[in-house]
Amino acid sequence: MKYKKIYMKFFDLTADEFIPCEICQGDAVDIHHIDINRKNNDIHNLIALCRQCHTNCHANKEYNKWCVDRKKQIHAETYKLYEQENKRPSWCKL
Repeated sequence: MKYKKIYMKFFDLTADEFIPCEICQGDAVDIHHIDINRKNNDIHNLIALCRQCHTNCHANKEYNKWCVDRKKQIHAETYKLYEQENKRPSWCKL
C-alpha cells in the first residue's frame, strides 16, 4: 500500500492522527485513487475518504468527478506551492 505512505508523507501525517474525509470531514479510512488506476500514485490522484464517500465514488462517476473538484478546491494553495517548489511545504497538514 505504497499510496497510503505517499499520502501520509505528503501531508506530514502519522498513523496515530485523525485523518478527516476530504469530502464530509468524517473519519477517513481509505485512500482513494481518483482515476481508479491503483498504479497512479501521484498525490493529485489520491484522496482520503470515509467508507461511505469511498463507496459513493465507486458507484457514481458524477460523485467521483465532484470529489476531484472538491479536492482541487481544498488543496489549491498546497498544490501550487508543491508544484512551484517541487516539494511538500513544511507546514502542510490537513
